Amino acid sequence: MHPIRIFLDHLHYYFDIILRIFLILTGVAAIFYVLIAIIAFLTTKKKTVQEKSLQLSDLPTVTVQIPTYNELAALNCVKRCLNFDYPIERLQIIIGDDSSDKKISKQIDLFALEYPDQVLVTRRGNNLGYKPGNLNHMLQYSTGEIIVIFDSDFLPKKEFMKEIVKPFILNPEIAAVQARWSIRNFEQSLSSLFGGTIAYYTHYVLLPFTQNIGGTCFLCGSAEAIRKSVLIEIGEWSEHALTEDIEYTLRLMINKKKILFLPHLKCEGEAPFILIDLCKQQMRWAYGNINALKKYFKSIFSRKRKKSISFRDRMSVLIFLISYCFSFFVFFSTIFGFLGIVTINFKGITLNWDFILSPSILNIVIISCLVVVWIILMILTKNTRSIFRVTLSMLTVGLVATYFIVSGIIKALFGKKMKWFMVKKKGNDTYQVAEKLSSTSTGS
Repeated sequence: MHPIRIFLDHLHYYFDIILRIFLILTGVAAIFYVLIAIIAFLTTKKKTVQEKSLQLSDLPTVTVQIPTYNELAALNCVKRCLNFDYPIERLQIIIGDDSSDKKISKQIDLFALEYPDQVLVTRRGNNLGYKPGNLNHMLQYSTGEIIVIFDSDFLPKKEFMKEIVKPFILNPEIAAVQARWSIRNFEQSLSSLFGGTIAYYTHYVLLPFTQNIGGTCFLCGSAEAIRKSVLIEIGEWSEHALTEDIEYTLRLMINKKKILFLPHLKCEGEAPFILIDLCKQQMRWAYGNINALKKYFKSIFSRKRKKSISFRDRMSVLIFLISYCFSFFVFFSTIFGFLGIVTINFKGITLNWDFILSPSILNIVIISCLVVVWIILMILTKNTRSIFRVTLSMLTVGLVATYFIVSGIIKALFGKKMKWFMVKKKGNDTYQVAEKLSSTSTGS
């Protein structure tokens, strides 16, 4: 046999072993996904609202912070906030305008002039520190006891404010509250289907599961509220953090602060509908989240913290981490599967059942598990008609996005720098018609 063929046979042997290892790891993660999705499905309860009626004297002062960068969609968000069923004298709205486009800044100013007593525009003259830098700057002007944060594309409903502040009133130990996301452009494209499915998995499976086991709920960066006193006590948002929400979640955990997830309180937002935007967003999230986990991993899992951080909180962090492990396993299964095909000796193949089925069975198990999860998600979000398109998006857009997710993970692990990526939002093109669009939202 030719020496090169012998060398390739050796490579193929090792590639095949590595492939099977990654497929097994992927399969285990997929089965885990199915289990927690089934648990989330079985434990899903109908809307439960705390029964205590709020009196005017109970309601705290609130500051709504809307960080924005060249986004007219922020004005749609502000309009919704002005329509809250909440005492206007206890509500402050701040638009943190970091825009480099003067035309957009001018439109924001013209809008704010119509509501001089309710809307304040703050500017830094730059985008230093990205979103968390903007939040910290707005904090200097925030007068509310509770800080409520919306990304510019989010459209809260009239009753949102009273519902999100209620836990703070009923339980003084609550430090932060996260509302459930609803994706208003879920079916816009294959990219929005994939991005929306990831958001739905987080808000309909992951967050309810971690809360039900008594662990830490994670902040998600929008439709969230936090006590101003807590921000002052444990420090402001970490500037240059690409996922300031996860970084702050871990810091709250370490400082024994309680976060509550409200599954009955939904807020509409957008998913990226352009492939490159989706990929960049997922890469940024992976990079920022892994960086945050790196930063606090020893603090959370060290023996010294064994008594101060509960086992359930640690489990919550591990469950969150498995999501990125899954992408990592899928990516390298694909790579070593391809390398195995490239190095295989087709002339020496014996078509026996062991050769045909062993990797195939693992792949079938993985895909079947994921389809089960997608079906459960579509049932929970009342999007059953989208099951086929969601599956298609996972097998097409999902494979491309996985490369970017893994790229973000690797860059974070090796300490490489990454910039903040802005995502194109449909709301920027539909300013002043948000009411019409919201009537066609999904997942509500």
